[in-house]
Amino acid sequence: MLQHHSGWVVLPDVPGLKNVVDRFPAQGRIVLRHDSGNPWLVGRFRTDDLVPVALGPVRVALLGSCPIDATRLASIVHGLRSVADLDAVLHRLPGGVHLAASVRGEVRVQGGISGLRQVFHTRVGGVPIAGDRADLLAELAGAGIDEQALALRVAVGPTGPPLDRRTAWSGVRALPPTRTCGSPPSGPGRCGGGGRRNRTWRCAAAPAPPGRRSTPRSGPGPGAPAPTSRAGWIPPRCASSPRGTNPSSSR
Repeated sequence: MLQHHSGWVVLPDVPGLKNVVDRFPAQGRIVLRHDSGNPWLVGRFRTDDLVPVALGPVRVALLGSCPIDATRLASIVHGLRSVADLDAVLHRLPGGVHLAASVRGEVRVQGGISGLRQVFHTRVGGVPIAGDRADLLAELAGAGIDEQALALRVAVGPTGPPLDRRTAWSGVRALPPTRTCGSPPSGPGRCGGGGRRNRTWRCAAAPAPPGRRSTPRSGPGPGAPAPTSRAGWIPPRCASSPRGTNPSSSR
């Protein structure tokens, strides 16, 4: 039985994960399921911090402080055909939240661009899972302390990418804020590959140097409001990447 009193995990749409669910104490445990009936979102957290929606094969949940209700969320995600369609509606979700989705068995989980809502991932019995707490995932996976990562933190303090993806537990990694983590229908998932790049905002073209003509590019036109991320956070610098697939991933 888990020792933690809070936290959640997102599971791929595959059978045989009842053992993960059963690790959470039954009292206070929340279990949301894929359209197939397999467990999808499992954890112990305040129900006030959960806004779930189920529309046929579509499952979407917001976790955290979000000033919209299930009715409003349902109107936003209505008509989704795949998790990729979320890219077009994320800007309509206010607040800093985690987002989890299951669309026809395809799974996606992500945090906010600011990094305040982190996502961590690991593997349990070869199956990728993701969640909001690295220590919780480590306990589920039976992961030990990553002594090298701890030594690195003591020696140099906070590090930048890619070293900042390492946690204090072996095999548990942090997902970069600009990426999403998930799995295809009935597939093994690709959290371990670093996730999928996700465009979080659009940037206007930078001013051209004197005497050099600027090259038009997609983005807000003159006078457009400052770009914001899906979490409503205004980035100090435009640094988003075009949507694409990590070469090392398989989703």
